[in-house]
Amino acid sequence: MKFETEMEEITRKISSFSNFGKKIGLENIRKICAELNNPQDFYKTIHIAGTNGKGSVATTIEAILLEAGIQVGKFTSPHITNINERIALNGVPISDLDFIKYFKIVDNVIKKIHVEPTFFEIVTAMMFLYFKDKKISYLILETGLGGRFDSTNIVKSDFALITNISYDHCNILGDTLEKITFEKLGIVKNNSIVLIGENTPLIESELTRINFKKLILSEEYSKNSSYILDFENFITKINIDNSEYLFSLFGHHQYKNFLLAFALAKELKIDTLLIKNAIQKVTWQCRFQVIKKNNIFLILDGGHNEEGIKVLKNTLLSKYTPNEITTVTSILEDKNIPIILEEISQFSKNIIFTSLSNIKRGLNGNQINERWENLTCIKNDEFNIEIENNIEKTLKSALKKNTKIIVYCGSFYLLSKLKEIL
Repeated sequence: MKFETEMEEITRKISSFSNFGKKIGLENIRKICAELNNPQDFYKTIHIAGTNGKGSVATTIEAILLEAGIQVGKFTSPHITNINERIALNGVPISDLDFIKYFKIVDNVIKKIHVEPTFFEIVTAMMFLYFKDKKISYLILETGLGGRFDSTNIVKSDFALITNISYDHCNILGDTLEKITFEKLGIVKNNSIVLIGENTPLIESELTRINFKKLILSEEYSKNSSYILDFENFITKINIDNSEYLFSLFGHHQYKNFLLAFALAKELKIDTLLIKNAIQKVTWQCRFQVIKKNNIFLILDGGHNEEGIKVLKNTLLSKYTPNEITTVTSILEDKNIPIILEEISQFSKNIIFTSLSNIKRGLNGNQINERWENLTCIKNDEFNIEIENNIEKTLKSALKKNTKIIVYCGSFYLLSKLKEIL
């Protein structure tokens, strides 16, 4: 009980550090890690940037490396229900005991060198040191935001993976794809083997200005491959060179995520049978996660930006009509709310707006509904709109719609709250 109480106190303390309004750059994290003897230099790093798919790719690679018997650490964000989820050793989240231990070490360093770090910088430094002490062989490292000035970007990036690039965090990364591409490709180093999931002319152009070791385009594997979505078992069936791979993550986008992880596995010369075994075991919370409740399929998806919500739409419309779907959503104010709402309108006729007003950037259901009513492309008489600001009550309201599936999307904060309720 002592550690539970102390863990709660530390979680509140670490969460009090704001990620916003601080100086952008790597100065803080470099100073902290230098005081810790640069733990990030003690293992090889698989560094992943991109707009969407980072967590799915990271977790797939983790499963493959573990199947191959390799000691692996993984750092992802955001967490869904527990901050420990961000730091996983061989697939297991860091214990409360170790979280407390490494926070205290980093906290003492912060006080010693007099820096004011963000939440993310603190957790990043803790993670680097934890994995050094655990003597991992590979660190699978997901960027938090962007790449160039992301706190993770003090590593050597032995492998630099770019999933895809579209609009997101424009207020920080820039308002054009050129600027966003520049920021995300900032993880590429001179020694990096670069793997690209979705190649674009902008990525090609940016790479001409960067020195790196080798380039691999995972889309090359798509020339001899195909896939189908199995809506009975909610798996993605992939065929490469007449060989079948049963991928436990579901969706059109997961095919591309798999190819990127597959390309890395091939570069690491991991046996095909090990890859096949591993990808059937991959689990990743709130990425088209399917839960059956009262004979209804409940789908939790982290689609919270333009590209993510389009991917969700395409997957849903492969099987269901908009009348068969009820959607519960709330969206943070710094997202492109009109675009996200327009996409939702194309796959769902029953929509419940709920509240995240307890979150710094959150809005309540009434505020989301105001954005909805301002959409000129929407005919409101075609939709069944409801406002329920109590997230706990949204599930009961959604079940009353008697549709085939219920989708929760728009923000990981919403999914986290729902997970607590479930």
